[in-house]
Amino acid sequence: MNTKRRLTYLMIALYFFLSGVEYAVILPTMWLYIHETFGATSAFLGLMLSAFSISDLFCSPIYGRISDKYRCTKYLVIFSNLWEIGGNIMYFMGISLPFLLCSRFVTGVGAGAGAAIVSDIARATNVRERTGVIAMLMACRQVGLVIGPGCNLFLRLVNTSIGPYPLTAYSVPGLFMASLWLLHTLLCLCLYTDFHRMVPPDNGDGDDERRRLVADGDGVGYGAVAAAGPEPEPPAVVTDRRYYVNEYLRHELVAILATIFATFFNQTALEAMLTPLTKDYLGWGELGNSLLYLGAGVEVILVFMVVRCASSRFYDSSLILLGSAVSAAAIAGMLVYFPLAVPGNELNLPMLIGSVFLDVIALPFLVTCSVSLYSKITSPATQGFSQGLRRSVIGLSTIMGPLWAGSMLTRLSIMLAVLLSLILLMMVLFCLSMPRLRCYEKAADSERRLSTTDEAAESGPETVNA
Repeated sequence: MNTKRRLTYLMIALYFFLSGVEYAVILPTMWLYIHETFGATSAFLGLMLSAFSISDLFCSPIYGRISDKYRCTKYLVIFSNLWEIGGNIMYFMGISLPFLLCSRFVTGVGAGAGAAIVSDIARATNVRERTGVIAMLMACRQVGLVIGPGCNLFLRLVNTSIGPYPLTAYSVPGLFMASLWLLHTLLCLCLYTDFHRMVPPDNGDGDDERRRLVADGDGVGYGAVAAAGPEPEPPAVVTDRRYYVNEYLRHELVAILATIFATFFNQTALEAMLTPLTKDYLGWGELGNSLLYLGAGVEVILVFMVVRCASSRFYDSSLILLGSAVSAAAIAGMLVYFPLAVPGNELNLPMLIGSVFLDVIALPFLVTCSVSLYSKITSPATQGFSQGLRRSVIGLSTIMGPLWAGSMLTRLSIMLAVLLSLILLMMVLFCLSMPRLRCYEKAADSERRLSTTDEAAESGPETVNA
């Protein structure tokens, strides 16, 4: 059973890893692909980036709902991989700009399985380990972001054709990713096992008391439902509309979703403007951009390790506020300098690197801790739908972010001012909901102490006998 669990985590880690590789392989060359091959403008780059998120926006809740009802994450992952394979083959073919736009839309359908995966992890882990597990899986994605640019260093040398389709440095990433997703699909068929199929029967000892203690006080305690481990059987599917209204129209939940929206809106907007910015102010091409993403990927992996360690010492909400402050500082630095910057100035490089450095520090704190805290304040019975809703918010933000950045590249001061205002507004909303969020986190702390007490009680006789 432990072997099945390890192999399943390996397949999940590989899923996140490949999503990072795909991002890092395709994004640095996407602008050059559409601009040099078809003469596209920066506004169309925003459309390309948003197309992926549009399909993810609508598909994630569907994947999540199916996961809640049938607990068939394995088959959802395999099904989503087929869309990834098809979309990347279309990207390689690159027949026209509309065809490339459709390729990113198709690929986005495949990304929706992430909601089912995260909901399974939330149900299969207790609050003591959840943030650390999520941090490690996010780190796997960042490893992909590191390796992806390294792959581009070799893929950029390709210059041949397959039938009528040219295989160039700009189109080969699509074929490369289609091959990797096909390999992952075959591995999942053999090695992936749904978590609820490998959970031993629950003996019930102490569970009712633990749940009562953790949930005591104002009804808080979703995060501790899995105190003794994952549920062996899927819960009843919730269909009452009033349940969904009461579950999702809570101010603390809205505050976290606002945090998620602001984080990804700002991040995708900055990424959309980064490639044109490096070309205009530094004269970089695909090599320079790939190296920049490589360096950022190494940094973010290290920060994820820091988040994993810090999550056992500090509340998620505190780490989110820390990440928000660092992100605001990064955007403020860009707002002060770049609207008045002159191409070729020797300060352009250190200012750009410094801003990227701060932004990358903030990202793991915001992403990991918001996912973990969100899973703790939502019900396990509808965790799949909840994660689908979260991914839909991410999808909406990653649609609007690139579109905003692509249309405002000539007005950097306005664009960056909006990004800074958004992160500051999010911090205000989050602070107002902090008392309620702390109730959930204290409930999680109670569960952690109870689990530690149980473990000590179980190991006591062994220690005496020794």
